[in-house]
Amino acid sequence: MIPFFYKKHLLISVLPMQNNESNLNNLMSAYSTISEYYIRTKRKPWKDFKEYLLKISNLIDLSKKHLICDVGGGNGRNLLLFQEYKSQFILCDLSFKLLKNSVLLLNSANHLVNLEMTSLPFRKESYDLVLSIAAIHHLNNQTDVICAFTEIKKILQKNGFFILSVWYKWKKDTRLKMILDLILFPIKKLFNSNWRFGDYYLPWKNSEGLVIAKRYYHLFSRRELVKLIRKTDFKIVDISLLGGKSGKDNIFVLLQNN
Repeated sequence: MIPFFYKKHLLISVLPMQNNESNLNNLMSAYSTISEYYIRTKRKPWKDFKEYLLKISNLIDLSKKHLICDVGGGNGRNLLLFQEYKSQFILCDLSFKLLKNSVLLLNSANHLVNLEMTSLPFRKESYDLVLSIAAIHHLNNQTDVICAFTEIKKILQKNGFFILSVWYKWKKDTRLKMILDLILFPIKKLFNSNWRFGDYYLPWKNSEGLVIAKRYYHLFSRRELVKLIRKTDFKIVDISLLGGKSGKDNIFVLLQNN
């Protein structure tokens, strides 16, 4: 564990000094490369997440003070939506650079933790609200997805809430890609036994239109995501297709710890 102080907040790294998991290393490298562009262009809360919070406002009291853990929260921009309620935050991400350049969160009790979401070094039942917004879909196998859900369930208080989002497999922008992926799936599986239907590498282009990094995503169907959630015994309070160009580009889920 390596402690740092940044913007008067404690920034801790609990990542291993060496890691042989190629997808994890590739993702770390990609976000290190794009962090400068990400930080400059993504300073405000994601509008689709804001829309979902409004949708579920009758199911969970978001106006009260919460102890929130944002897992895979990048630079913390979505936590700005909770500042007015004086909630306390733990912001976690794989990218050290994004954490170092996190948005200004006024509450002095906030801490930043550099980690991978399959291993959360927090006390059991510490938080009453956990977020993982557009992060789980970077995990490249079902075992890690279930592990991440299990870790989140472990740190969540009894009857606490978990808000999750992933990209939807059949959204308009990637629908043709998914059809081709389905047709070519048997061939791809021959060359990569770990390939799953819905795997996708998204290029990030700089201001000149040059590809500077590719990030791994797994696009989920609603049925696939629900099946994985049920293996961890969360209660599904709400599940919605929402946001993006079509209005149905993401799967948002509100879960409760039984």
